[in-house]
Amino acid sequence: MAIFLPTEPNIHALKSILMKDFGLKSAHASEGIAALLGFGSYAAFLRLFCSSSEQPVFDVDFDNFERRTTHLGYDANSSEYLRLRYAKISWPEPIWRIFKRRDQYLKNKWFEECKSRNLPFLRISKATKYFTFEWDHMSTDSKYDGLVERSLGGDLVQTMFKNYQMITHGVDPKSYFCGSALVGEVTGLSELSARQIANVFAKLLVPGNLKSAERA
Repeated sequence: MAIFLPTEPNIHALKSILMKDFGLKSAHASEGIAALLGFGSYAAFLRLFCSSSEQPVFDVDFDNFERRTTHLGYDANSSEYLRLRYAKISWPEPIWRIFKRRDQYLKNKWFEECKSRNLPFLRISKATKYFTFEWDHMSTDSKYDGLVERSLGGDLVQTMFKNYQMITHGVDPKSYFCGSALVGEVTGLSELSARQIANVFAKLLVPGNLKSAERA
């Protein structure tokens, strides 16, 4: 998944992977996570995390992770493997979720979770053959809705549409984009395209960015 939410369950899951699959000691895994998120030390990350908890990280820094773990004495080739492993991690608390089309109860539960974190309501619905990606901002603070609508709406939806075209060109001829920057859906997708669109659109639609904050 393209965006990392630094919640306690997600950090715990990532730390477990670093310790189990990469052989990092507990303290070194913590330092590796901080480096991956763009910080010079785990202490610096904790200072910002305590004041900006659960703000999304849009792009992790694999180079920084590799430098830090190599400096701590770990094999550089092993560190590089995280680039492949990371994309396949199933986070306990993701930025978007996949549901069966009729799972309304679980969708409602996901909506409440998004609302509690001030995240847009991003979800993929699975039908018999095709997938649909849907988004809307009714789960976010109204101030952010207004910002999207007034300042970003036109340009943002054009960017979304262009990304949709690039992802589905020659792959999903029956797909269809309908909506604005505030609410919409893309239908007739393969699972791979749906996941790619979810990741790209999440980067465009999720407010806030931990990595843009001032580093301590």
